[in-house]
Amino acid sequence: MDALAKHAKRYPDLAPLAVDESGLSTRDAALAHAILDQTIRRWITLTFLLELRLKRPLQQHAPSVQAALLAGAAQLTVFDRLPAYAVIDETVEWVKSRHGRKSSGLVNAVLRRVMEMMAPQDDANRRREHWTNARDELPLPNAGAVALREPILPEHPVERLAVATGLPPAMLTHLSRDKTFDEVRQFALHGLQRPPSILNASHATAPLPESCKSKHDMPGHVVFQGPHAELASLLQGRSDIWAQDPTSSAACLLASGLSPKVAIDMCAGQGTKTRQLRALFPHAQIVATDTNAERMKTLKGVFQRDDRVQTIEFRSLNNWIGKADLVLIDAPCSNSGVLARRPEARHRWSTATIDSLVSVQRQILADSQRLLAPGARILYATCSVDRRENDMQAEWLVKWHHMRIARSESRWPAGGPGQPDALSHDGGFAALLES
Repeated sequence: MDALAKHAKRYPDLAPLAVDESGLSTRDAALAHAILDQTIRRWITLTFLLELRLKRPLQQHAPSVQAALLAGAAQLTVFDRLPAYAVIDETVEWVKSRHGRKSSGLVNAVLRRVMEMMAPQDDANRRREHWTNARDELPLPNAGAVALREPILPEHPVERLAVATGLPPAMLTHLSRDKTFDEVRQFALHGLQRPPSILNASHATAPLPESCKSKHDMPGHVVFQGPHAELASLLQGRSDIWAQDPTSSAACLLASGLSPKVAIDMCAGQGTKTRQLRALFPHAQIVATDTNAERMKTLKGVFQRDDRVQTIEFRSLNNWIGKADLVLIDAPCSNSGVLARRPEARHRWSTATIDSLVSVQRQILADSQRLLAPGARILYATCSVDRRENDMQAEWLVKWHHMRIARSESRWPAGGPGQPDALSHDGGFAALLES
């Protein structure tokens, strides 16, 4: 709840925050992470329910009060094995210590009203096998639905879908202009799941451990099944496999068959696609950079002993003018295709945010032109499902910079609560453009 209070201060501009695990058992730390995760994913759902019983909008309350109400409501609605009385008592005591008796009385009263909205915990009909977007049920992260006592969710199907799955109604309304309701429903459910850990093992040079024997439907990828500590150790000890969603790796595969001498990754982040470029083009010089200082620090650490990957400060791109045969632009975007992995990104979505990102993306695309050698290509990729960040940006490059789209691919998110991990993948877009 301390972490959630920090989130409440900056909502909707949320960013990942670490939970202080000091003094917690492994089991309690896992519960803390689960509560935080579900509260972030269901913030919009929880706000809707809470504001049915609040006299003022949730955001007008102190951050610590918001945190208590949200965390308490999350536990009462989507957690099965936490006794309601214990949830309320613990939450009330916490907010009393942070904000006094008056606020604790408010939290106590409102959470009891939320508890009364739900079917009783001992009711056999509280859990439903399937979620149908009815007005009296909420989808659960592991499949099925939890029943409400009454049909209190919005009447309009798209708005109800948004509230039930914790997404901005304006986002789903926008997506509905180009997609069917079933596709939008799939998108919404995808954002509820705890995404599987998928590894790109296409370039593995040694046998994989037993924890990596579960194959993904995308060739060359496996689903890791084991404790987080084992995954961290595995990735730290091997450079021939790495964590990468199939949609992310499919973007780089659009450049398969090329033979660049120099490939520049302009927005390298933590170096995932940089690794893939290195593996795909064994005879190329790979150059990686990023505008963010923290990401640059990570990049330098990943490739510090690599004689084929050169990490440079962004300003040093001036030394590479006219030298790149391939420029990869994994552009900063809305992250709308990866809401399962980046649950906080849903809250930042707005038309104004998209407009700002589109402007940034176009500036990066324009800046990349000076790096191109004769006959070079640009590989543009996002983890967004919004055409304004995807197809329309590639079309802009064609119109204003006289390039040609050689190949492109859009992927809609797949997988969700109760579906096999082998079918799961993020949404995203990629286009290979020729000069």
